[in-house]
Amino acid sequence: MQSENQSVQRAEEQVQDNEIPTDNNQRVEEQAKANTESKEAQGESNAEPPVLSEPNKPTEEKFKCKQIAPDKCILLQNENGPCPLLALANLLSITNRIEINRDLSLEELLNLLCQYILSIQITNANDEKILDDTLKVLPRLNYGLDVNIYFDSIHVEYTDLLSPFELLRIQIYHGWVIDPQDQYYKVINNLKCYNKVVEEGIKDTVEGLVCREFLQQGQLTLAGIEALLVTVNEPCVFFYNNHFSVLTRNENKLYCLVTDEGYFDEDVVWQDLVLDGDCKFYNYNFQEFGTGNDDELARQLQQQYDYEEQQRQQTERAIEQREREQRHERVGTESTSSSKEKKKDCIIQ
Repeated sequence: MQSENQSVQRAEEQVQDNEIPTDNNQRVEEQAKANTESKEAQGESNAEPPVLSEPNKPTEEKFKCKQIAPDKCILLQNENGPCPLLALANLLSITNRIEINRDLSLEELLNLLCQYILSIQITNANDEKILDDTLKVLPRLNYGLDVNIYFDSIHVEYTDLLSPFELLRIQIYHGWVIDPQDQYYKVINNLKCYNKVVEEGIKDTVEGLVCREFLQQGQLTLAGIEALLVTVNEPCVFFYNNHFSVLTRNENKLYCLVTDEGYFDEDVVWQDLVLDGDCKFYNYNFQEFGTGNDDELARQLQQQYDYEEQQRQQTERAIEQREREQRHERVGTESTSSSKEKKKDCIIQ
């Protein structure tokens, strides 16, 4: 016991005098000395390394603002695609419910819409829920919107994704209405909506073949135009060829708002909705564009529109064909798996 006390006492004295160089301390000191000598040999200083400036971040892309009337502006789309957010904003702008007067980033546009939405008077619990859904859904509208259309009317199936339009009392219509005299009417009318027609279209049945052929047809019919002329009394959102735009009626004709950036410098605001695709362009007051000295420019604009329309339709058909093939493969795989299970259960004695 005395020997242990003496050892402890000596150890404490050594600690106080910093006289206990452990192996680790020795290695650390030797490494630090070696590093210092190496830096001095290479002419390096002990100064802190310079702080590099952060590279310039790319400027956020903005929706370009176009003045279409002395007191009205709309936002343009730089690429053709499903952008219900722009359709919503432009409809609110031309009906004087919001003011657009400059180029806007996506964040700025969403803030503008949210401010307007939050200013709406909510009077019942149902609208409270729709408001909550709207604030959740709104940012997603920039990337597209899945809609399930009914082929016996110009209406679409309501889902929570449509809550912004429901809250703002904005109608969404389409023009893909099947005529009772159409050869596909019986099958399509029984299925009612787009989603069920697509599901039936993957089957190797007579009805499946009818559905596939019907889906290859254009998404605008004479019956659809006639129904729109009867129903549309104020600007609405129009769904056509997977594209959302503002639709209005003037003197028994239907017009879609032109939002392509390619028309930024032209007095082109509307194009008429016609069945054969031979549409014309108009200014804000529905005066035809391209009269007089503008014939050649109008022809070029028409060619550009026709080309873009053709590209959209080809892309849509390719996507639908790929979806049908994928569904068909899944059905085939499930059928094969089911057959194997049945064979396992079948025991021959």
